[in-house]
Amino acid sequence: MIVGGHSTAAAKRAGRIGDGFFPGSASATEIGDLITLVRQTAEDHGRDPDTIEMIAGAGAPPGPKLDARIEELAAIGVTTSCADTYFDKAISRLVPPVFLVLNTMNLWLWE
Repeated sequence: MIVGGHSTAAAKRAGRIGDGFFPGSASATEIGDLITLVRQTAEDHGRDPDTIEMIAGAGAPPGPKLDARIEELAAIGVTTSCADTYFDKAISRLVPPVFLVLNTMNLWLWE
């Protein structure tokens, strides 16, 4: 179960019972603080915080801003990032551990 919500309560809920946490798009500092809370809550409840997927919105079109945002999110522990459907082949430059969730309705853009 992916727990969504940009709040302390949602972060704690994800730490207690979630398989993932998705606070959405916000500053890296805000997301990082919530991820820290998820991880601490998981540990407090005897869970391995590394098993909880951390998801956040990329919030930028392909190019240098998206590249920088992905690196910033990866540095704070985000494991999956979602980008809007205005992607192009430039997206292939992204490297793990952050994966891009794509809207399949727009996959024709790759052709």
